[in-house]
Amino acid sequence: MNEEIFNKTKQTNKQKYDNGIYLKTQNFKDKSKQTCIKKYGVEYYSQTNISKKRYFNKISNELSNNYILLKFLNKFLSIKHKTCGKNFIIHRESYRTRIKRNHEICTICNPINKHWSVAEHRLFLYIKSIYNNIIIRNTFKIIC
Repeated sequence: MNEEIFNKTKQTNKQKYDNGIYLKTQNFKDKSKQTCIKKYGVEYYSQTNISKKRYFNKISNELSNNYILLKFLNKFLSIKHKTCGKNFIIHRESYRTRIKRNHEICTICNPINKHWSVAEHRLFLYIKSIYNNIIIRNTFKIIC
């Protein structure tokens, strides 16, 4: 886009809409809510059953065969982990982070706020599989 046209458009939008962006105006937000209420009966499209079903199907499809999505609870997911056989609830942001980092998403097998890294936990599980005595974790003491 020509810089001159861009600057002129920007200036016109500032004159019309104070902040320069129509999408940020209260008028746009109000119209958008009213349209959504008229079309779907709710203020935001994400509150519709159609949107919730789409999200449920998207999550179900991206889960490995090791998991079953049970419910979508607002910002939380209820999931069954076939390996440990337990159901767990995870916040969708924590879920996204674990998927992105390729970490175990089960909060039973990989607890949240556990005070150890995924790599440390994997090492612990390996040592546990070959060593039958007590394994001390999360200590900075010198072990003799």
